[in-house]
Amino acid sequence: MAPPLRMMAVRRLNADLDDGRSLLLTCRSGVYEEVVQAGGVLTSAAAVELQSLPFEAAARCLQHTARPLRGPAGAAHHALAPRDRALAVEP
Repeated sequence: MAPPLRMMAVRRLNADLDDGRSLLLTCRSGVYEEVVQAGGVLTSAAAVELQSLPFEAAARCLQHTARPLRGPAGAAHHALAPRDRALAVEP
């Protein structure tokens, strides 16, 4: 969103959203900081900032959450296994 429109968007969101409606808004951390410093706070908002995740941790998570598949011999594996092995060698 163009910088001049950001404050207007925050004002409209605050005016148009009532207590019974939810909103998930995403933006880059730096942009959010600029808007907040300029006085644009979303009423009753919670901010979550994502952090980098090491490859190994992401791979473990995907291995536990990806749907298991059966290979030609019936062995179970997850759909992301070939990609995980390739990325482990060259991220």
